[in-house]
Amino acid sequence: EQYTHELRNKFGYLATWIPTPKLKVGDIGILKKDRFEYRGNLGLLGIEFSVRKSEQGLDLEYSSKKGVEISFKAAGDIPAAGQLLSKIDAGFSVKFKQANATIFIAQNCINEYIEDFEGLGKSIVEKYKEGRWEKDFVVISEVVNADSTTILISNSSDARADFKLTSKQSLNSLASLDLSAD
Repeated sequence: EQYTHELRNKFGYLATWIPTPKLKVGDIGILKKDRFEYRGNLGLLGIEFSVRKSEQGLDLEYSSKKGVEISFKAAGDIPAAGQLLSKIDAGFSVKFKQANATIFIAQNCINEYIEDFEGLGKSIVEKYKEGRWEKDFVVISEVVNADSTTILISNSSDARADFKLTSKQSLNSLASLDLSAD
């Protein structure tokens, strides 16, 4: 719950958690706090709509304000106390200072969204009048898909993760790193 709440406050989007259900533009459901519960889609109700895609990707990064400390280490630098990185390693460390603190990194995000909101609204009103639209229903009007997403959530106030870079990656931002597991 903390994860979905923080991402909604930062980006204005509901995050899926667990992030495996693939939501699509036009899906119908109900909201329970910061979670979407799937109930169907507009097509099942005979509502037609068109989807538009953003032309360029965008990286999104977020970390809990007070609960996360990120430190970078260049090869040859002496590692900070407690780091598992050796002197020859380049990498970074994430230290969580509170339970449920979050780091979110999404690379090359592409937005898909409904083009004609006015037409969709009219169709929904018709379905409501026919008794086929529940008053608690919401529609997924926009979806953000990423090439890669990394999510770290601490389970305690003293959690730590060290990441060793295995190639010549830039340390300009976390979103520019390849955090895939070997």
